[in-house]
Amino acid sequence: MKWLFDQLGMHAPLFLSLYVAYQVFYNKKWFYFLLALLAINYVVNVALKIWIKEPRPNPGTYHGNPRQYYGMPSGHAQIYASVMTWYWLYRKRHDLTEWGPIVALFFITTGERWVNNKHTYLQLIVGTGVGVLLAWALFLSVFR
Repeated sequence: MKWLFDQLGMHAPLFLSLYVAYQVFYNKKWFYFLLALLAINYVVNVALKIWIKEPRPNPGTYHGNPRQYYGMPSGHAQIYASVMTWYWLYRKRHDLTEWGPIVALFFITTGERWVNNKHTYLQLIVGTGVGVLLAWALFLSVFR
């Protein structure tokens, strides 16, 4: 069971990104926006990690690469929250059958990152906040 929890938590941003990409694939404007959002999130996350320089709770397992050594903000939380927020803004309907699993997977992702000592609560909260703010800002600047 722990293996499944770890795998879901580790790969959830990829799963959500693929699901959302599938949902918007035939609307090229939205598809390209999603790709741009993912790229911008990656660049912002790496820049913040190098600028803030706060190590992970257990940095000994990450050697040399600042993207992996530093934990502030959590990239998993940032990307998941950003794609989830963007998709929420994109969708006109918000039914529980779709959003229940999406939100549950967010908590599995952040839980896995904390339980396995990859991030502190603060790193997860900041990553989530940065992701939400990026999605809102980009969505409103492009589609308002």
